Parts: sequence; structure tokens; C-alpha cells
Amino acid sequence: MTDIGTLATSPHRLTKLERPAIELPNGEILQPRAALARELGISDKTAARQNWPTCLVGGIAYVQRNEALKQIASKFKRRNESARRRRLK
Repeated sequence: MTDIGTLATSPHRLTKLERPAIELPNGEILQPRAALARELGISDKTAARQNWPTCLVGGIAYVQRNEALKQIASKFKRRNESARRRRLK
């Protein structure tokens, strides 16, 4: 007869918000898309619509943190930017 106190409890699966970031050998960081979206204050569905470059690992969408931030930053323009500066770009 086994003692109930000695039975190993099965660990729960980590959710997409609990998954750790993955550091690649080249220095890039893959972060779960849902965790990065929550950090930025948007939903995972909005992040998926923004079409960030993703990589699926274990059924969870991971994004390269720096690439996603660059893509977000590229959508913003400086307010009241002069026409001359816009032509130079």
C-alpha cells in the first residue's frame, strides 16, 4: 500500500505567459509572443495581427524580441516632421 503523501504530483503544463525566453547562441532572444504583447500592453491577438516574425516551439509562438520592437518602431513617424526632412529619407 502506498502513502498518498509520497505520490509525486504531476507538474502542470506551462502556459504561454509562463514559458521562459530562449536565448540563442548568436545573442538573440526568443520570447513568447503573448508575454511580449502583455509587456507592451497589447493583447496576443493584436500582436498576431501585426504579423511579427514568429517561430513555433512546442506549439507556442515565439518572436525575436529585437525584430518585433524594430517593426513596431518603424510604424511610428515623428510628429510635425518638416517636408524637407521627409524627402531626405
